[in-house]
Amino acid sequence: MIKTDTLRSYSFLYFTTMLFTVGYGDICPMGSAKIFSMITAIIGHVLSVILVALIINNHFKLKEDNK
Repeated sequence: MIKTDTLRSYSFLYFTTMLFTVGYGDICPMGSAKIFSMITAIIGHVLSVILVALIINNHFKLKEDNK
């Protein structure tokens, strides 16, 4: 379990890394750490979508310029 005091507990970093890579599920956030993990997940998903959109946009721009 991740302690509620997120300032003293760095388990949220381990939790986030495991959640988005291997997904062991051996710990779960409790209290305010749960909110922090949700915010981290949302930010991570949004950044991934923006990165893919920028790559695709640049690809099509380069393809259009080469015509």
